Amino acid sequence: MQNFFTKFIEESKEYNQKIIYDELEDPRIKDAVFALRHQGFSPVLCHTQEVLDREFGVNLEKFEYIVCPDSENPTVYAARMLAEWKVGGFISGAVNTTGQTLRALIKNTGSQEGVKRISGYFLMNTLRGLMLIADCAVQPNPNAEQLAEIAYLSAKSARTFGIEPKIAMLSFSTKWSAEHEMSNKVVEATQLAKARFEAEGITDVQIEGELQLDAAINPDVAKKKVSDGSWGGDANILIFPDLNSWNIGYKLMQYFGGAQAVGPIIQGLNKPGNDLSRGCSVDDIMVLHSITVLQAEKSQ
Repeated sequence: MQNFFTKFIEESKEYNQKIIYDELEDPRIKDAVFALRHQGFSPVLCHTQEVLDREFGVNLEKFEYIVCPDSENPTVYAARMLAEWKVGGFISGAVNTTGQTLRALIKNTGSQEGVKRISGYFLMNTLRGLMLIADCAVQPNPNAEQLAEIAYLSAKSARTFGIEPKIAMLSFSTKWSAEHEMSNKVVEATQLAKARFEAEGITDVQIEGELQLDAAINPDVAKKKVSDGSWGGDANILIFPDLNSWNIGYKLMQYFGGAQAVGPIIQGLNKPGNDLSRGCSVDDIMVLHSITVLQAEKSQ
């Protein structure tokens, strides 16, 4: 299995993007910023002077750092530094909850023009290649309009990592094999997403729904279940209908399929900010750092 995450780390070394960290009392963050600095990256430290001195001591001079006033919350202050373009990207979440991280980002950076709600995705390094799956972090039960926007943003995000978007809108049925309000939502979302791509003149995105997972990724099954030949069964972007199915699905991919996962990666913000899992490892932090660098570089 090709390791795309190693590829991202090597590619991102070409760019001098500064990524800010606020959770400096966590030993994983400390180990990661030292490792990143050693490899030539530019992590920026942000906390009160007391914490900076206590956690880094004489090593502080090796880093660029921003002193957060004692009266400020370091997470919010670091997000403000991103909003003011003092840095190119922001990473938090090793200690903070997703809600704390996202609130700081939304308050300071806001969302991109035309985006009604931000969403999140994971990149999955699989035997089939690199895949993007969404929404993984923000919207527990999106309606059809929100699901369509998730698909639209995911197509844009995919191109950052060299993925030519082939989007499967997942459901428990394929092309009206069962009619239910849950699958009807996915049908409507697919129609809305297709209309948005068409309205913006985007012709190089393949999207189909509603699709069961086997029809989404297996060409032989797709021929049987999508009989008009409009879908090839080779999705590289999977849009799940809700957070329940996403969380179960990605963990099945990890634990039974051996896929490597990184995320949540946030899409729809004005500036690149990402959320670590609280169970993250040092390696996870370094991969997300490289992804945030690529986001910052390619959003300019």
